[in-house]
Amino acid sequence: MMNNIEADIRLIARSRFFDHKWYLSRYPDVASAGIDPVEHYVRFGVVMGRDPSPRFDTARYIQDNPDLLVLGVNPLAHYIRFHRGEADQRVEGVLRKASVRGYLDRADSRGLSGWAVNEAAPGKPVQLAVYVDDEHFVDLVTSRERPDLTKLDVDGSVAGFEYACTGAPFPHGAVIDVRVKGIGASLSRSPRVVAEGGGGEAVASSRYFDAWMEGRVREVAVVIPVFNAYDAVRDCLRSVAQVTSNDVAVMVINDCSTDERMAPMLKEAATRYGFTLIDNAANLGYTRTVNKGLALNPDRDVILLNSDTIVTRRWVEALRFSAYDSPRVATVTALSNNAGAFSAPAFAEYNPIPAHLSPQQMALVVTAAGMGERIDVPTGNGFCMYMRRDAINTLGAFDEEKYPRGYGEENDFCMRAYRAGWHNLVCDKAYVFHKRSQSFQGEKDELVKSGGRQLDQDYPEYRMLIRRFRDVQFNRVRSRIRRALESTPASQALPAIMFVVSTQTGGTPQTNLDLMRAISDRYRCKLLRCDASTLYVSDLIDGQLVEIERHPLARPIDPMTHASAEYDRLVAGILYRHSVALLHIRHIAWHSVNLPVVAKALGLAVAYSFHDFYSICPSLNLLDENLVFCGGKCTATQGECTKSLWPQDSMPPIKHGYVNRWQEIFADFLSSCDAYVTTAPSAASTIVATFPELEGKINVIPHGRDFPGAMQCASGVEGQEKIRILVPGNIGASKGSELIRQIMQLYGSERFEFHFLGVTGGILRDVGIHHGHYDRASFGDKVRQIRPAFGVVLSVWAETYCHTLTEMWACGVPVLGIDLGAVGDRIRASGAGWLVPPGSSPQEVLASFVQIAEDSPGYRERLERVRDWQVGEARWNDTRTMSERYVILYRSLLDQRTAPVKRLGLLYRQKPYVPATAYIRVIAPWHEALEELPVQSRPVDADWLLAGGVDTLHGLVIQRNAIAHAKVPAVLEMLRVKGLPYIYEIDDLLWELPPDHRDYEAYKADSIAISTLIAQAAVVTTSTPALAERIATINPAVVVIPNALSPSIWQEPIPQEEQTLVLARHGLDQPGPRILYMGTASHEPDLEMVWPALEEFLRERPDVELVQIGGGRRLPDAHFIAVPVEHSSYPQFVRWFRTISSAATMAIAPLQASHFNSMKSDIKSLDYGLAGLPTVFSDVVPYRGRVAHGVHGLLVENNTSSWLSGIRRMMGDPELRAMIRDGAAARAGAASVANSLSVIRSVLSDVYGWSLTDSGPVLPEEI
Repeated sequence: MMNNIEADIRLIARSRFFDHKWYLSRYPDVASAGIDPVEHYVRFGVVMGRDPSPRFDTARYIQDNPDLLVLGVNPLAHYIRFHRGEADQRVEGVLRKASVRGYLDRADSRGLSGWAVNEAAPGKPVQLAVYVDDEHFVDLVTSRERPDLTKLDVDGSVAGFEYACTGAPFPHGAVIDVRVKGIGASLSRSPRVVAEGGGGEAVASSRYFDAWMEGRVREVAVVIPVFNAYDAVRDCLRSVAQVTSNDVAVMVINDCSTDERMAPMLKEAATRYGFTLIDNAANLGYTRTVNKGLALNPDRDVILLNSDTIVTRRWVEALRFSAYDSPRVATVTALSNNAGAFSAPAFAEYNPIPAHLSPQQMALVVTAAGMGERIDVPTGNGFCMYMRRDAINTLGAFDEEKYPRGYGEENDFCMRAYRAGWHNLVCDKAYVFHKRSQSFQGEKDELVKSGGRQLDQDYPEYRMLIRRFRDVQFNRVRSRIRRALESTPASQALPAIMFVVSTQTGGTPQTNLDLMRAISDRYRCKLLRCDASTLYVSDLIDGQLVEIERHPLARPIDPMTHASAEYDRLVAGILYRHSVALLHIRHIAWHSVNLPVVAKALGLAVAYSFHDFYSICPSLNLLDENLVFCGGKCTATQGECTKSLWPQDSMPPIKHGYVNRWQEIFADFLSSCDAYVTTAPSAASTIVATFPELEGKINVIPHGRDFPGAMQCASGVEGQEKIRILVPGNIGASKGSELIRQIMQLYGSERFEFHFLGVTGGILRDVGIHHGHYDRASFGDKVRQIRPAFGVVLSVWAETYCHTLTEMWACGVPVLGIDLGAVGDRIRASGAGWLVPPGSSPQEVLASFVQIAEDSPGYRERLERVRDWQVGEARWNDTRTMSERYVILYRSLLDQRTAPVKRLGLLYRQKPYVPATAYIRVIAPWHEALEELPVQSRPVDADWLLAGGVDTLHGLVIQRNAIAHAKVPAVLEMLRVKGLPYIYEIDDLLWELPPDHRDYEAYKADSIAISTLIAQAAVVTTSTPALAERIATINPAVVVIPNALSPSIWQEPIPQEEQTLVLARHGLDQPGPRILYMGTASHEPDLEMVWPALEEFLRERPDVELVQIGGGRRLPDAHFIAVPVEHSSYPQFVRWFRTISSAATMAIAPLQASHFNSMKSDIKSLDYGLAGLPTVFSDVVPYRGRVAHGVHGLLVENNTSSWLSGIRRMMGDPELRAMIRDGAAARAGAASVANSLSVIRSVLSDVYGWSLTDSGPVLPEEI
């Protein structure tokens, strides 16, 4: 039984009134505390006066209901459950305004019922909308008589409504809300929570892995019957080749296609992709061709795939998982954009790809929205249907006599399975695009009718059974998908990576979080953690880990076997439900060593990181009982080594004993991984010494760190009464605590003073000065206060990286370390410290201290090397650099690439913000051009290049004045020495600004540098032919890439609630005629030019409001709006601007005629076009010749009478505005960045000689 707090957490978590991302963003301390945001709100947030989202005002509700806190009642839970008090009055007030009254009598697992009346139209039905967990489920209309209302003098003739769950019931805990359509207000006693129910929930533990381990999961063959439809077949086969695992057999059966192009195309595809091609000697028809494919793959499960489909990533793996995760499954069918009852989000309709998403992104969003639940259906659909061989062997193949040409044959098979006690399922984790009926277009209608008649005859229950496709579970599936497609921006439509860690403290989880944050723009990052007793699953949301699942284990992980069958089943379900594409095990302690086998069973690639030597020995650090580093081979002494992460009595003695079994276990574990990573060459050597099969397979990727700036905290050694020595970290025996204690016993504290920053063992309690715990943010300040002369890392084991070494160097402190592992590697390579041999005695280490104190020149030399490190490696080896190496590794695993990946730097202005021109000219087009290609791009800056980052690049794009003019010579010289040509991008005549231009002084100092950058570039890219002609006088290698807008930014849906809030904030929430102007301050002369016409028009039409965004001087009586700081980035600005534009009637785009402006592009016409604004433009270049007068806008001469006439005409003609709005939107939409992709790829090939062929999935827009 749940207590009140637990019940409130569950209720609020499902409510539309709690926004996880908003809460974490608004209250950053919640993320830092590591507590679930809903739990924080329920337990603490209410008392602190915090809101759960912009939709609910906690303080106001408590003010209206003061007894709630006294009674210990959560205000939001009260509002959701009861709608009583002031909340109920508010809802009733809304309903009264609309003359609507209503009540939700019942909402349980079986259905719902209630009544609603419109007192303004008695006796007329009321339209209602039912929401389940805030997802639109179904629309209802009142129609039943309610005599009980009639007795109360309320017209109850058609007031009642009822919905019965004929298929799957409403699940337990579902929130049912009945709202009045068109008003949005809930009926009284709505929403209500289903107290009991079932069905529709994903099972946490999976049966699939058991089937895999028992050898019951068969290999798969994809059978593709083909008859003509050349283009569709070509695209289908290419998509199958690109996203289907090599262990899946693909058989293409050509049923005597009459198109003469088919045979050579199929032969070439079979050869290229390794498919099996079967040519029928005579036309057999669809059903017999399928049966032939089934017979030719007698031991495999078979996926029937129509040749007019486009498959997407992990389609086979998802279907196979569903087929074996439940007993007696006969078929599993994928969801589709266009497959009748299997279509989603809209039922039995063609679902177009959202404008802001690519087809691949749509598939990612759909499958991520799926819950991975079991969805039983009476029949599958042969467009993409997985058939279990066991069912085929039991039930037989398709009926060739009754369905010789198709259309009904798979339904017949599924009904036979249904009657025999088998199950047909739908997989919400596989999404396949479908063009439909490419092969039998002329025959389709008759084939469908004939098949339907046969099914009705053979299975009279069929029509009733297929109502299943419209029941509550299916509607919830579609609603989740619809909401996901409407709310997920392209930037979040990403494949998922699951990272695996054990502890919550120390370097591994922290650097793992660094990595997750650094790649979160390319992958959805998830975290799996286990403490041996409980599994925790978290999502990375806005840079913070938010726990979303918790699964206690009935029995903890067994240390001896390091395994748990229960764990394996749970994780199989987790990986499937979360649509994980790749698994990266950062540490395996407290997890089952079968984890990579689980991943393999699901067809997932696995990367494994060695952050210590746990895989070699449970000691983790390879220290024997005498703290001697053994390197993986037990030392000769007798004694027992410490088991670092397990109880000491949890396994037999490891030294000379159980360690051998341990290494056998981990040899098996490692054999199931696909890629290996460690952080230092010495660590790789130690690992290979134990596991020689990993020779040459371990990737060395040092940790990257982001430091705000170099610090100089070292005190020096001269003139110091006592030499302060910094000892940071958790200092135990392996970190040299005993060595430090003995040193102080030898010399006391007369000359050296140890300063401990972190956690120390008991033997050091009375040694030195202890400054307590630190975190990353406070480390530098604490070191500055200590002012040490140098630091020490006295680890007696071969650390694999050593974060404290990095942190001390970042503070400007040289370090003495023991010459072991990464500490020795790094100090030797940098020269930023001193080394003592392994096994050095306390006296020898102390002698080194004395030598450092007395060797001032040597000390200063080390200090210089620290500063070299700060401006070199510390600058270029940031988390982005580190992440790029991981991304290359991940791409090779996900795409099975063998071609080496090229690294391209994009140098654009990034501080204090990224300008719009960087997004339009570099980020959007170049990123899209490189998608699916073996090229990895990243943002860079001049300092990063000069620090050494240039050595990691194969190509470079420089934009405008992104390099400070004083640094241009150094950057160009470095590029010359390195032999790295660059591409220069510029879209304005910035090096020849006229003296009267507002930005003349700002760019005056840059003009020579810009000219030099143009002259020395391998190629210059620009936006217009006119500008290209001018550039060619400096550098003839110039390419025009026209400006275009990114649909992913300009056409992503904006929730109505967000629009309402933005418009209300800026006083635009009331309707009315408005003219909008938007421009930078440099366009002030353009706005001044048109002001007389505006002034006259506003005098004529005082009801019209002028909305001014930017443009320099604020015009008289204008509604001036400054862009909010939180919307200063281009993607956020576009979102905000589109919302502001929705309140405007029209826009103006004045531009003076000048040589400078004639070089510009018509980007503003594209902005206004996609913002839905009919616009009046100056009839000058760049608009003249690009904006068609009366079609895409109105062109007017730059004089007051023409502008006044144009504004009058646009404002006064709604039909003209509608026509121009449509025309401008179509033109702007057609000017997509996709049009420039081939040009960008060509530029890269010409400059760098790269062979760039698109090896990514073909997902044509027309599907």
